[in-house]
Amino acid sequence: VIKEAVKVLNALNIHQIVTKEALIGRTAFESTGSFLPASTIDLVNTSDAILLGAVGANRITDESTGSSTYCPGPEVSLLKLRRLMRCSINIRPIKHYDSINTNIPTSKTQGTDILILRELTSGIYFGKPKDVRKLYTQRNSYTLEGFDTMKYSESEVKSIAHVAFKAARARKKKILSVDKANVLEVSKVWRSMVLDVSKCYNDVSLWNNYVDSAAIEILSNPRDFDVVLSGNL
Repeated sequence: VIKEAVKVLNALNIHQIVTKEALIGRTAFESTGSFLPASTIDLVNTSDAILLGAVGANRITDESTGSSTYCPGPEVSLLKLRRLMRCSINIRPIKHYDSINTNIPTSKTQGTDILILRELTSGIYFGKPKDVRKLYTQRNSYTLEGFDTMKYSESEVKSIAHVAFKAARARKKKILSVDKANVLEVSKVWRSMVLDVSKCYNDVSLWNNYVDSAAIEILSNPRDFDVVLSGNL
């Protein structure tokens, strides 16, 4: 994917682009023993832009034996890179193209232009504590329990909310903020902070909705939506 993307950049010839390659994920681990080696971080810090492909599978194969071992490293390297570069927002535009077939009737999708802003560097991905632990019984057997912590601070929510409202102001002036405020305390904080920020943008309309309901609404009436704001889960 990356090789073809570089071909496209060179074909556009908008600027004289100098590209350098760096390792990340499984390929990096197999070569250096680290999923995000220092050499990659150094190159990232001295570059103007980063073109990133897949970070690799989460199983390491021993070629001599053919056995494979699960190793939760590739995705961790991606999260570290996001934090290193302060890439806190995932921007996903969605538009209708007549040449692409979907399961949704064209009569509903034609004219769709949605911009999804998803928070990337906080929430459940980075909350502490998180772990998998053994719960022992009286007979010395155990069951496994996994847990994560989902946290958002006032400043984190307001930061992405301001970006969303500014984006909406330059578009159709509508925002859908997605949460689960009916059951999650963290979502109550999210909704409260988004409402607070909305007071600075009286020309932009805000609709708060629960994630399950929002998914149904977007699929049913995609043309009605403009900017969608959400946490990372």
